[in-house]
Amino acid sequence: KINENFLRKDIKEIIKRYFKDSKFNIFDYENNLYIAAAKFKQVDVTSLNKLANLIISYVYKNKINTKLIISKLSELKFQKKDILLEIKWLAKEGYVQLLTNGDLIIAKA
Repeated sequence: KINENFLRKDIKEIIKRYFKDSKFNIFDYENNLYIAAAKFKQVDVTSLNKLANLIISYVYKNKINTKLIISKLSELKFQKKDILLEIKWLAKEGYVQLLTNGDLIIAKA
């Protein structure tokens, strides 16, 4: 009989090794393995606009979901479309990671 935990760890290590040499970024978060196209970047707040800085500060302080950040920033009179575009840009550039469950995390370079 095959030990499922051992098999999962083995598969996880194989995936990590495979993607380590690729242009993709692979990372663990809350015991899950994620693969992202963007390489992580350090946040330089002087180069970001006000909305991007607010998003970064919310994500840095809390584990936060996209829906929650949209509602908080909507209270500050930002448009939902602008918030989503900024989150998408921050993720594409590697400043944050947008996980499949909607959580946002700070990218760690």
